[in-house]
Amino acid sequence: MNGVSISLDELIKLRLQAQSLTLTHGRKIYQQRSGNYLSRFRGRGMDFDEVRIYQAGDDIRSMDWRVTARTNKPHTKLYREERERPVLIVVDYSASMFFGTRVAFKSVIAAQAASVLAWAAGKQGDCVGGLVFSGSKHVEVRPASHQHGILPLLKMLAEFKPATQEEQASDSFAKALMRVRHVVRPGSLIILISDFHKLGGTAERHLSQLVQHNEIVSLFIYDRLEKEPPPANHYAISDGQHIVNMDTGNQRFRNAYQQQFTQHHETLQQIMSKRAIPLLEIRTEHDIVQQLQYYFGKHSKQTVADSVA
Repeated sequence: MNGVSISLDELIKLRLQAQSLTLTHGRKIYQQRSGNYLSRFRGRGMDFDEVRIYQAGDDIRSMDWRVTARTNKPHTKLYREERERPVLIVVDYSASMFFGTRVAFKSVIAAQAASVLAWAAGKQGDCVGGLVFSGSKHVEVRPASHQHGILPLLKMLAEFKPATQEEQASDSFAKALMRVRHVVRPGSLIILISDFHKLGGTAERHLSQLVQHNEIVSLFIYDRLEKEPPPANHYAISDGQHIVNMDTGNQRFRNAYQQQFTQHHETLQQIMSKRAIPLLEIRTEHDIVQQLQYYFGKHSKQTVADSVA
């Protein structure tokens, strides 16, 4: 891996790293940096099975009032758990994701995380699909069982061409989530992987709609240089079109620099916490598998979270 891009073969090899992860129904995610907040997966959806006469102990919320009125006898609906839960992995390839000063670009770390989680979901029998977006562009693959969904997703991650300058759009995240609302099935697990710089008010409304019928987990990808300015010196930085001189020896500048990240992080925490969406922090300089094991590993802090629930 060169840190700037990633190949399909590299994503496929991450399959072995997924053996220690689990997204199984009923597990919990422990968030070290989001107020030690616990969130339980809603897990697999429920399919209607049959209607039968009400029996003592049945949930009254499942009463079939139409059949009850027609037969003059209380009837209740029975449901059976879906064998395969749809898992949709949404990956942000916006321009800000193609940045990194340690190990790899955020986009590469996002692709690795998506791959490991896709393999983990497939290992436990879930249907896997995904959506990759950048600017006004997006590609998607509907959740499918076995490797029929995983391999097309990995191919998208390896071959997707980010939006050009002309294709950039401030509402790219909102458009991506609107598309997710059209393709996702109730009871799905939706995993969002991004730096969330494009998350605006419209996108928040889509999140509110999606979380009503699905479980959502967010992975916040960031680079250390975004959180802390480099050592005191004068630096010339460019976005490819403009050059700006940065004096990191100026304390006022350093405070403003750090405050920008802090404000973005706190706003993101508030948005996700309000909707009971776990916010999992992923840093580019740390091993991606170890970070995922912390949140999803069989012997991670999840065990502690289960014991205190």
